[in-house]
Amino acid sequence: MSSAVSTKRDILLRLEEIIYIDNCGILSSWGRDEDTLDCCNWDGVSCNIMSSGSTLAALTIIPRFCLEGGSSPYLFELSHLESLDLSFNHFQGQTIPSFLGYLTNLRHLKLSNAAFVGEIPSQLGNLSNLISLDLSYNSGIYAENLSWVSRLTSLTEIDLSGSDLSKAADWVEIVSKLPVLRVLTLDDCKLSWTKPSSFFNYSNSLHIIKLSGNGFSDSSIFQWFFNTCNISENHNPSTSLNVQLDLSNNHLQGSIPSEFGNLHSVSCLNLSNNQLEGFIPKEFGYMKALSHLDLSSNLLKGGVPSAFATMDSLPYLHLSNRDVIGAEQWWIYPAPASTK
Repeated sequence: MSSAVSTKRDILLRLEEIIYIDNCGILSSWGRDEDTLDCCNWDGVSCNIMSSGSTLAALTIIPRFCLEGGSSPYLFELSHLESLDLSFNHFQGQTIPSFLGYLTNLRHLKLSNAAFVGEIPSQLGNLSNLISLDLSYNSGIYAENLSWVSRLTSLTEIDLSGSDLSKAADWVEIVSKLPVLRVLTLDDCKLSWTKPSSFFNYSNSLHIIKLSGNGFSDSSIFQWFFNTCNISENHNPSTSLNVQLDLSNNHLQGSIPSEFGNLHSVSCLNLSNNQLEGFIPKEFGYMKALSHLDLSSNLLKGGVPSAFATMDSLPYLHLSNRDVIGAEQWWIYPAPASTK
């Protein structure tokens, strides 16, 4: 067994000391006996050793919902970690430890559904190598601003869903300027929306934007989407970018912009449960990559555009609105394979 694993074993045994409840009995396999020396064989621990065999690169505490306890500063000694996943365990309403910001080799950090509370530590902004960050659905975490996120220039995916970002008025500018961010998930974050004065110097790397359940009412947010997503002018199925937008469960008002018809790489569009009015744009028929469209539970009216009849790529279409003529009978058109 390598000295690296031996050292990490000792650190994990210190971590064991602050675990109050082990609902699954996984800690019974942790120890210093001859048959339990290799911590990578312990129940609930998954680790990847780098090819050199000298550095513990990844640590995942599994199975989920098993451990309840505190966070340990001894994790700081796992300085070579590239991946840390403590999600779906219970950390007794503690704050996210600021010392995680000093594990500067981290590329993936997942702390979702772990019962953390309090302010998200700005020290996480030190993780300049971070590719993915998931702090979603901790019951009481919040951020006064997201300036720390601006330093995560390698970030491709971020999920802060369920966090209170009601005071983070800078969120639009911050996420729009991350140079390689592809997936943005900020569902149920109490976000406010203020139209930017310009879209100059914004990145266009975003492929997936999920902003459901934030109470937005200003439909100018669509223009931000048009300007910040990586949208191909000409859809080529072999090089599809799989652009997705979810603005469901907000309070968006006004009409649906016809400019959506120019978005040939959008595969999923969910605008359900808003207050959108007017007619369904016939330009949706130009969205040749579209496979999922949900416009249900709005205030739309008129008929179902005949262009939907030629959209062979659209297996999911949900249009149910009280005043849309034919919204429940539209499948008389022979194109899509299944409907709802």
